[in-house]
Amino acid sequence: MIATSYFVGLLLDNTKFENLFLNLNKYININNIQDTVLLQNKSSLHITLYYFKEDLDENEKNNIKADIKNINENLSSIKICLINYFFIKNKKILCYLECSNKEKLKAINNYFSKKYMHSDVPENSYSFVPHVSLFKIKNNEIFEQHQQNIEQIITKELRLINNSRLFESINLFMVNSQTEPEIQIPI
Repeated sequence: MIATSYFVGLLLDNTKFENLFLNLNKYININNIQDTVLLQNKSSLHITLYYFKEDLDENEKNNIKADIKNINENLSSIKICLINYFFIKNKKILCYLECSNKEKLKAINNYFSKKYMHSDVPENSYSFVPHVSLFKIKNNEIFEQHQQNIEQIITKELRLINNSRLFESINLFMVNSQTEPEIQIPI
């Protein structure tokens, strides 16, 4: 796979999200809004902790993986809380799930930021918001017609998800963003 970027992320147990994605996909297909709502790749649900450049060499990858092993965090204290959106010019562009214990995740982000200083990567210039991406919104006007129903599906399914052992591990991911949805593989 050709890597367009790398990131350190907290991998979720995607089996806990199967019904959520099944029901969202069913709603999207029944209502023929596949061009409006683009679901995240369920197999790589994660919280991005820090972005790296696209041309990491093997030595850099090994250093990052060693740092990941040295991070001894209790991931069980992090829970999924609620639905939110990222906006550009007052238009929703991404639906995401917020999580609890943001300070723990911000501390991990700060660690990598101070050690690797990849401020030239555009994603690292934004304020760090720990989140799990659910879907991209391609057409805001059409999405708003379905927003309430979609949020009901998400809220119902989130109540059923067992938050214990929700997160599997912190990993280095390789990304190919030239596909839709993009491919994000833990390495």
